[in-house]
Amino acid sequence: MWPIRDVWQRPLADPGAVATAPVATSSAPGLQPPPPRPRKNQWQSAAAPAILLPVKHLLCKVPIFAGLDDNALTIFLEHAERRSVPAGGVVAREGEVSNCMYVIETGEVRIIKNLDTPDAVQLAVLGPGEFFGEMCILETLPRSATGQAAGPATVVSVASSAFYHLYRRMPKQHSILLLNLARDLSRRLRHLDEVFAARH
Repeated sequence: MWPIRDVWQRPLADPGAVATAPVATSSAPGLQPPPPRPRKNQWQSAAAPAILLPVKHLLCKVPIFAGLDDNALTIFLEHAERRSVPAGGVVAREGEVSNCMYVIETGEVRIIKNLDTPDAVQLAVLGPGEFFGEMCILETLPRSATGQAAGPATVVSVASSAFYHLYRRMPKQHSILLLNLARDLSRRLRHLDEVFAARH
């Protein structure tokens, strides 16, 4: 099993930047096979449980992963990465094209439209166990908003290639995931309707 990569203790060259590591991208829309990854264990097996277990427990609390079995969750752990973000650091920027979603482990992340402009609008403040950036699973369009850490935070990124592997290896589990995604998107649309109605 691929160990999750942990960049928690890596120094940041830019205090406002997020610690990152390369992940596979795809220019074609829809589910595309990711490029082959080298079979190399980057972490000692003795340290792996200390990293994997907390992240697995975190994913179990996320609504879109509800109902998935251990084998399905393992696929996501194989394509996950824990990141530390300083206060004010940008996790995902509006307009960029990316291939991963984020789950918040600690801290809070503000979701902002038109960041650093006079028209900036805060859409939501998300906390531990909540997620954002999941639309990269369904499309390859630029991100529609920016995720910015309200204070020091820890997030776990999950590459979109994990969803492709789940589709190929466990189609029934993939169907559960899609249903969960549809339910969550419906919930968020209802919330936005309520916010819009309250302001008008």
